[in-house]
Amino acid sequence: MKHGTRAALFLTGTLVYVAAIEAQGTLAGWFDGVLLAIAVMLLVLAVRHPVHDVAEPKDSAVRILDTGGSSRDRVRAILRLEPAAAARPPALARPSVAGRDAADGWIVARGLTRVRSEQAVAHLAVRGIRAVRVTDGHELAHRALLHVTPVISAPLVLSVADRIELLPVIGPIGCVAAWAAVVFVAYLVTDVLMARRGSSEPGFSVQGPFTVRLVGVDAEHELDAHELISALRSVAALGVDEARTVFRRIPTTVADRVTAAEAHRYRTALERAGATIEVVAQ
Repeated sequence: MKHGTRAALFLTGTLVYVAAIEAQGTLAGWFDGVLLAIAVMLLVLAVRHPVHDVAEPKDSAVRILDTGGSSRDRVRAILRLEPAAAARPPALARPSVAGRDAADGWIVARGLTRVRSEQAVAHLAVRGIRAVRVTDGHELAHRALLHVTPVISAPLVLSVADRIELLPVIGPIGCVAAWAAVVFVAYLVTDVLMARRGSSEPGFSVQGPFTVRLVGVDAEHELDAHELISALRSVAALGVDEARTVFRRIPTTVADRVTAAEAHRYRTALERAGATIEVVAQ
């Protein structure tokens, strides 16, 4: 929402509120209440937190389900995040629970947009790491608290002004100004208290291209190469002799300068046939 629009809403809401206060006792009670409700709605829209005007909120997180044998630090390095030890201050660090991690996975990145979190999931997938996009509960709680702040603070300010008989002194405009000041201070306090410590935006690139390398074969598939050769023929469109040559030259490159989606297709097909695949961004 533009600043001019906010100013217009605030001015209109203030004028409606002044009219409602001045008309008390001369208008029907229900009409007086309608004016006050309209004034509150306009004022709340005028002073709401800028985060609510963002077209694409950062309310998503990436949960790791299977590291594919990688360490946590390597997963963070793939996404170009800070090392795990530096990401959370010692006072806030929580002990890892193996059982919980195995059942629910663990969060590697928070406060992402939906698009960025889906890119992170795809970026990890081409490297054999299973992850899913989940809702960031911390961010949702933060946004919800910012939503209710102006609504809750309005009756508090009015009650205090009425109890100490301040309204006749400062007038309706002064009361609105005091309420707006309380809201902005509450926003500041909320942002400070709800700040996510140690979080950082992933710095990985989704452009590619990627190189797919066949670095090994499972022991139970090593003697019988038929399944892997068939997978190579299918996914890489190779002939029988070409696929056998690739198998004999392990470790070797099977695809060069491919997109993330193509790299994921190679990995899925070849790992199903018992191969060990490494995807490297160029």
